[in-house]
Amino acid sequence: MKVLVVLSFFIISGSVVSNDSSKKDMTYKDHKKACDAGDMKGCSSLGHLEYDAGKKSGAKKLYKKACDGGDMLGCYYFGYLEGKAGNTVEAKKLHKKACDGGNMEGCFSLGTYEEEEGNKAEAKKLYKKACDVEYMLGCSSLGYIEEERGNKVAAKKLYKKACDGGEMLGCYDLGLSENEEGGNKAEANKLFKKACDGRYMEGCFYLGVSKEEAGNKSAAKKLYKKACDGGIMEGCSNLGVFEAEAGNKFAAKKLYKKACDGGDILGCYELGIQEEEAGNKAEAKKLYKKACDGGYTQACN
Repeated sequence: MKVLVVLSFFIISGSVVSNDSSKKDMTYKDHKKACDAGDMKGCSSLGHLEYDAGKKSGAKKLYKKACDGGDMLGCYYFGYLEGKAGNTVEAKKLHKKACDGGNMEGCFSLGTYEEEEGNKAEAKKLYKKACDVEYMLGCSSLGYIEEERGNKVAAKKLYKKACDGGEMLGCYDLGLSENEEGGNKAEANKLFKKACDGRYMEGCFYLGVSKEEAGNKSAAKKLYKKACDGGIMEGCSNLGVFEAEAGNKFAAKKLYKKACDGGDILGCYELGIQEEEAGNKAEAKKLYKKACDGGYTQACN
């Protein structure tokens, strides 16, 4: 399963920042004092606070200061921001510096760049380096490369290591492996549930598919909704089908549109059917074309 590197949350000095404004001010002041005194980890932590406050320019300066001062986590986050800005070459340099300095997020991130650029051998080395020191996303991604090469046994071992280590992507990928023909469907469902409970929304979607196939539409509908609310557009499309079957065409249309706008071509196709039935043939044609161009062959007829 391909993973994109995201900066979704920050751990700041191992503590949770309180909603109380005085405590927030105290936290900011403490980190600023540490940074000003030459504590580079303090600069990185201060950068997190700046980023969370929407001050990306300030965060970038602080990550650079931390990185220049030898804090590898600062290099990683500085590289992340460079990558987000489209500066891939600089991002890779910073992730390499972080990785060489022992920061496994840097190794993993550099591996994703190498994989995207087709350098699978280099990506594999970087993922292995991360996995060997228990950075579980590295294990999941290494498993994916092994699976692509046909080494399913090795892939499953890596997915299991990641899952057992608390990485929900590993649980999801192991679930997909078990869900294949000849696999252990019951075990697959356990793994999808574990991933879903761990907020990996693809796990919710696939558990929903399994429940629907077993005839438990009520459970499936709840899981599709959870997946849809969590950003999985396939869940929105499937939930839309349920709503349409129940006669709730307006609700179905909203779900199909959300799915289509989010890149799920089944949503475009189903929305096209609704538009055609409503007499909006020009709009239906556009939606069928979008679905067809996206590889949904049924829309091409």
